[in-house]
Amino acid sequence: MTEARPPSILWFERLSLASLLLGLINVVVDPTSIWPFVIFSDGITITLILLVSRGRKNWARWVLGTMFALGFIFMIWQFRALMAEAIPLVTLGITVLQTVGLIMLFTPQSSAWFRNRKSLADTFS
Repeated sequence: MTEARPPSILWFERLSLASLLLGLINVVVDPTSIWPFVIFSDGITITLILLVSRGRKNWARWVLGTMFALGFIFMIWQFRALMAEAIPLVTLGITVLQTVGLIMLFTPQSSAWFRNRKSLADTFS
């Protein structure tokens, strides 16, 4: 029997997927968007989100955290340009959703869930 996912993991998944949906709204409105890049990067992000929330992969949690930190630094650096080209309120919403979602990944409840992962050998015994 599989252990149920804690609420913090469920919220991480919901908030992360909602931020991607809002990001797509930004892309549709922005005529300079490069669709192949958006599809590729969103595909990687969705894969990582599902590896974390459904596959219980701790390494994917750290990859997402690192990607967020680097993206946040870039966003601060390019703040004026981002606010001029995109819909500022949507960009802010995306950032808030991602931030809260990632906080959910590093709660004590979530960390315990990642630590208690059964090994493959335990599955068959």
